[in-house]
Amino acid sequence: MALSKIDVSNMLDETLPVANGGTGVTTAANLANTGNLVLLHTTDVTSNTSVVDIDGHFSSDYKNYLMLVSNVQTATDNKALLFRANVGGSAQTGTIYGTAGRYTRVTSGGTKSDGSLGTWNTYSTQYFSWVNSLNDGSDGDGFSATMYIHEPLDTTRFKKIQYTNDYLGSDSGNTYVVQETQGVMVRTLSALSGLRFYLDSSANISNGNFKLYGIK
Repeated sequence: MALSKIDVSNMLDETLPVANGGTGVTTAANLANTGNLVLLHTTDVTSNTSVVDIDGHFSSDYKNYLMLVSNVQTATDNKALLFRANVGGSAQTGTIYGTAGRYTRVTSGGTKSDGSLGTWNTYSTQYFSWVNSLNDGSDGDGFSATMYIHEPLDTTRFKKIQYTNDYLGSDSGNTYVVQETQGVMVRTLSALSGLRFYLDSSANISNGNFKLYGIK
């Protein structure tokens, strides 16, 4: 009797291992999207740098973009990770960053707190780590995030960025596991050329990986 080919990926609710012809993703939605992402740029930080510019990669080929930020570490304790939108390669320093979101954090003693966060026009930058500062990475600290950038080249609407992050934060002698989810409105009608990531007080980023994907 002849054996017919079975599409195993459509029969599984869990991850199909890469070694067995799978993709390593865990849901049907993610499985459908793996073929819709095109890697456009990678920056791998392995030594101290004051600024990471992901710029010049938006094009008419894609409306929307995904950025993965992985294990960013700072060379100095108690620093906030920030970003600004670039227009024509230049970081925008006006108070154009409006944001709203939620956070949850848990102390090393197990105490949980959560709440809302955001502002309309207070800052000339966007706080990527909002409720807590980052430490220097010597004890396994690090910051990671998934960020969606919607139609950065549109010149008829403000730009919308959504992200979820997680990191090990510090505040008043406490250590926290932190997760934040935010929506950012960059209030400019100019086309964006990219994003600039940096730390407050001119501190250096010591490690981290930044990947930009176009979404088909």
